[in-house]
Amino acid sequence: MTASVSARESAEGVRFRMMKAIQVVGVDDGLRLEQVSLAPPADLGVVIAVEAAGVAQPDVLQISGAYQVKRELPFVPGTEAVGVVYSAAAGAERLLGRRVVAITPQGSWQEVVSVSPEAAFIVPDGVSAAQATLLLVNHVAAYFALVTRGRAHRGETLLVHGAAGGIGGAAVQIGNALGLRTIAVTSTPDKAAYARSLGASDVIASDGWKQSVEALVGPAGVDLVFDPVAGDRFEDGLRVLRPGGRFLIIGFLGGPIPEVKVNKLLLRNISLVGVATGAYMHHDPAEMHRAWAAITALIDRGTLRLAEATTFPLAEAARAVALVRDRRAVGKVCLEPSAAGGTTRQPGGTADHQ
Repeated sequence: MTASVSARESAEGVRFRMMKAIQVVGVDDGLRLEQVSLAPPADLGVVIAVEAAGVAQPDVLQISGAYQVKRELPFVPGTEAVGVVYSAAAGAERLLGRRVVAITPQGSWQEVVSVSPEAAFIVPDGVSAAQATLLLVNHVAAYFALVTRGRAHRGETLLVHGAAGGIGGAAVQIGNALGLRTIAVTSTPDKAAYARSLGASDVIASDGWKQSVEALVGPAGVDLVFDPVAGDRFEDGLRVLRPGGRFLIIGFLGGPIPEVKVNKLLLRNISLVGVATGAYMHHDPAEMHRAWAAITALIDRGTLRLAEATTFPLAEAARAVALVRDRRAVGKVCLEPSAAGGTTRQPGGTADHQ
C-alpha cells in the first residue's frame, strides 16, 4: 500500500481482519497456528504487514518457560518484525508505505503487528525483509556492546564466541567494519565458512579454542571477548584477555550462569562488562537511535553488507525453533508470514524442499 492511502482508510480495512499467528497456549502444548482477530489500539499507532519475523534464542527460552521474563498465556512469540506500514497515526504519515523494522512487545510471529511510531525504523534501501531481521536485535545490539559498552577502537583484537549465530555473526561484521581484528569461534565447518564470509580475520574451532587463540595472538591476549555462550568457555575467556581487556557478557547459551572471583579482575586489570541492550535502551531510548544511525551509515557506505537469513513459512515455526534451540542454525533464522510454505531458504541461496 502506498503513502497516498490515508491512515483512516487503512485502519478501516484491518479493524476486523482475521490473521494467522503462532500462539503458545502452554509450555507443554507446542506452537499452534491460529486464526486471530486484529484489534488495533484506539490511536492506531503504526500497523505493519509483517514480511519477516526473527527467531532468536530468547524466543526459544520464552516458549519453553525458561526465560527470565514470563509472558501471560496465551501469547504470540517473537520480538522483532519487518514489514510495510499500511496505517499510521497522525504525525507518523512519513512511515506509510515504507518497509520498517520494529521491536514488538506483543509478539511478531503473526501477519500484522501494531507498534508506536517511535518503535519503527525505516529499513535502508537494498536491504531485504529477511536481512532486516538482523538489524535491531542483532546488529544494533552488537554495535551497542562493542562501542557503547566495550569502547572498542580500530586496531584492537576481538574474540567472538558463537560467531555463526545471529548476534555473534553481527559482532563479527560490526568488528570488521570498525577495523578490529576479529577472531571467530565456530563449531562446524559450515559455520566456519559462514564466519569467513562475514569478514572474520581468523576462524578457529570451538574445540581447543584457547590454544588456538594463544597461537594467533601470543601471550599478549585479546582486547575484547564477545561471549553469548559462557558455560565452560567463561573462565578461559577471562584468561585470554590482555591487561586492560574487556569481557562482554552477552548471554548464557552454554549452560548455567557462571560465577567469578573478582580478585581475578583486580589482579589482571580486566573488566567484566554486562550488556543488556533492551534494558539500556528502555532507560535511554536515544541510544537506540544513535546506534541505528551508526549502523545505517555503515550500510549506506557499503562497509556493512548484511548476510542472508534462513527463512521458514509461518506454519513451520516449530522447525525454525528446533534449528535455533539445537544450535544448528547458521546465521539468522526468521519466519515469513506471507510465505505459502514448502521451501526453506538458507544463507547462500540453497533451498530445502519439503
